[in-house]
Amino acid sequence: MYAEFENNCDISKWSPNSAIVHAVSSVGPEGPYMRTSVAVAPFAHNPKVVRHLDGTWLMYTIGVLFPTSKLANCSAIGTAKLRAGESPGRTPGNHESNVTLFTASSLDGPWTRFGVLTGKAPGTKIRRTHRRSCWQTALFC
Repeated sequence: MYAEFENNCDISKWSPNSAIVHAVSSVGPEGPYMRTSVAVAPFAHNPKVVRHLDGTWLMYTIGVLFPTSKLANCSAIGTAKLRAGESPGRTPGNHESNVTLFTASSLDGPWTRFGVLTGKAPGTKIRRTHRRSCWQTALFC
């Protein structure tokens, strides 16, 4: 899993145009890799995939679901690119600060959105416990 930018955008539009893509290699971890599908639509970035003890795959990303109608279209002629010294854009509400959890029974998906773990998004349903790196949920604890 890796993040790529939709609509031919560069780093200046990483937020909200970043999506999580699934790629596979038939020869091993050194690749080459073939892009197979979009696992999570924008806005999602920085995927971290781990396997739960019960065999479920867990993918943690930053970001939240974002309407495709609001994505930047960097394919358009005259679209400004990031200039030296500029900062990449931000999603409204700073959704880069959210962590969202997706689950799947296979790395090939489909990936199901479990919910927002931390951040400002409505419906945040997981809380951090006093134990380091442990997320308590009704589903996994």
